[in-house]
Amino acid sequence: MKRVAVLVRIAAAAIDFVAALVLLVVSAIVAAITGNDALTELIFLVVWFLYSGMEVVFAGTPGKLLLGLRIARPNGRDAERSRLFLRWSTKYYWLLPAIFNYFVPGTVVYITAGYVDTFIVCGLLGAFNDDRLTWHDEWSGTAVWKRVSPPPIQVNDWGAQNNSLPVS
Repeated sequence: MKRVAVLVRIAAAAIDFVAALVLLVVSAIVAAITGNDALTELIFLVVWFLYSGMEVVFAGTPGKLLLGLRIARPNGRDAERSRLFLRWSTKYYWLLPAIFNYFVPGTVVYITAGYVDTFIVCGLLGAFNDDRLTWHDEWSGTAVWKRVSPPPIQVNDWGAQNNSLPVS
């Protein structure tokens, strides 16, 4: 396996972003049909939680999985669910002030959310380093790897699984 370049991670995030936009449009259509905004918001949050939670269950979002990426430990071994959960929770930390601001609107929460978002963006710039780790990767002890297919097994005419010729 090899660590993934920044542009590949951006492509996976773009796939996830398009999926989120589709989810948002579907939620808006449901809101227009039912007229119940609270139900629509609840459906959107539940589906988003299940979608983003795939990082914990399958070690990758659908965008990562479509591009053949996976989240593992820095040495390439499988990451434990606790590491994946820590990564997920730190990756989406920026949503906490936004959700809080939704329920308790106010200038202090709005400004705090701006500072948190700035911190997150600065932490994402770490993916441009040689180690290709963002702050949520470093925090949780994970890295994003490209799945590499094993080399094909070569079978000769006699059914042996190597390239040696039979001895006459």
